[in-house]
Amino acid sequence: MSDVPVIHFYSTAGEYGCFSNFSRHSVFLRGKRWPTSEHYFQAQKFAGAPDEEEVRKANKPSLAAQMGRDRKRPLRRDWERVKERVMLEALRAKFTQHDELKAILLGTGDAVLVEHTANDNYWGDGGDGSGRNRLGALLMQVRAELRATLKFTGASPMPRLLALVALFAATLASAADYPTHTLKSDQLTLTVYLPDAEKGFYRGTRFDWSGVFSVEFGKYKLFGPWKGTHNPANNDDIVGPCEEFGNAAPLGYADAKPGGTFVKIGVGELEKAKDEKYSFFGRYKIVKPGEWKVTKDDSKITFEQTLSAAGYAYKYTKIVAVSGAEVRIMHVLGNTGPKAISTDHYNHNFFNVDADPVGSNYELEFPFAVKAAEPRERFNELVKIDGKKLTLAGTIDKGSIFAELGGFSTDSVSRDAGVTMKHTPSGVTVRVTGDKPPSKYNLWGMKTTLCPEPYIQIELEPGKKTVWTWKYVFSK
Repeated sequence: MSDVPVIHFYSTAGEYGCFSNFSRHSVFLRGKRWPTSEHYFQAQKFAGAPDEEEVRKANKPSLAAQMGRDRKRPLRRDWERVKERVMLEALRAKFTQHDELKAILLGTGDAVLVEHTANDNYWGDGGDGSGRNRLGALLMQVRAELRATLKFTGASPMPRLLALVALFAATLASAADYPTHTLKSDQLTLTVYLPDAEKGFYRGTRFDWSGVFSVEFGKYKLFGPWKGTHNPANNDDIVGPCEEFGNAAPLGYADAKPGGTFVKIGVGELEKAKDEKYSFFGRYKIVKPGEWKVTKDDSKITFEQTLSAAGYAYKYTKIVAVSGAEVRIMHVLGNTGPKAISTDHYNHNFFNVDADPVGSNYELEFPFAVKAAEPRERFNELVKIDGKKLTLAGTIDKGSIFAELGGFSTDSVSRDAGVTMKHTPSGVTVRVTGDKPPSKYNLWGMKTTLCPEPYIQIELEPGKKTVWTWKYVFSK
């Protein structure tokens, strides 16, 4: 058994996040569309009762799970007897109705699949291997069934590498269907995804739709895809130095009643479904996307969005310009409404180079001596801080790292806004600088991306505007 590979999964953000029942892949069962397999599984605890439909309509899988575990709701009497059959039914639907998921599951070969979490001793491994791992076992059963079907029909199951190559090729083919514009200099080529409410590469409700791009620097590819699948409506199915307004609280969310609306700058007017805390992971109904005006040439593209909703109004301009080995992202936000605008803004910086897994081959250097506050996940295990430099002891082969960073100045001096990323195998370096002092700094990473996330705070009275710029300099 020691030679049999083991694949751990749990978080939807992980390499095998699609194995989680929380992954945003709908299933069609019993004549209805269920947002996730978690929605279906939890709802069947109340099959035939009004609670079943209430769970199906939950706006996120975590809420569906919470509703399913609420013992104030009448659990069907035979649940313990049928629960594995229901789970298997959900998994069969999920991995037969989504070809890209089927390819990923078959691509695991004979690896042992383990839901690795201390939160569940029945469906998971209990975190220490003592759990029953029934979810992993059922996934392996579905894999065997799919393989048998391929054998019966004369097809050959793809080994892991071929499956991933096929999936990547399919992703590239579908990417060609998204509207894009190419910016070029003598050293850089940027593929910029254009905002489009119907056909855009990113149509989620978290990140600013404008200025989303990947980079080619000579023969090297940076800010490439970091997830195994792509759904334009997902909150984080995006690439590049993408940005978000209102990560903690979008404009008007706290004041909106259920069914009312709030504003996400760079996205549009969204609906607040329930009286609960805002979650950037959530998927909110877009009542009215902000209108975009785009002007472009070979070296510069300008996005302008205007919106008036929920008592707020603004004009937002973003310019992405390339020259030599430098990219500038320039912003202007003007408050054109009657209410003051108070919002955070940050750049997620989904760094990767040539899809090289994140580990000791990546280094980060900050303009300040770094301190880690509230490190979580595998941060303490893998991350080493030496003054201004941050390195990793090994590859983030599973799970992720996260910490809030301290040590920077929040005064009017902007010297602490930025970071330098170095990919040691290629020698590629990207130096990022900003012209506003950071209000907050996070670091998150997993196997496929390393993300230093600088925040700024924006306070705008009616009639006022603010301007800020990020600069990326590529070198080798």
